[in-house]
Amino acid sequence: MDEATTPGLLSFTDETALNKLLWLGVLLGLTSLALSLSATARREDSLYLGAGLICGGLALVVAHYFAGMGALVLGSVVLLAIRLKQG
Repeated sequence: MDEATTPGLLSFTDETALNKLLWLGVLLGLTSLALSLSATARREDSLYLGAGLICGGLALVVAHYFAGMGALVLGSVVLLAIRLKQG
């Protein structure tokens, strides 16, 4: 008979791998959103700013659909407000 043991610190199952990848995607998505908005505030002129915002929001959609869509809408509004303020 197999003895049931609790998973150890280095135990790596499919469920823990997917969970860690999900949170890594969320972390990278939030980082992408933050860097995109900070680069816009510093008046960096690049096509990658909008792409960073979009990719960050879409990475959050994987974790929670409405959180990702909310981040896209809120990020777009903040991006437009910064651009209008800059003139």
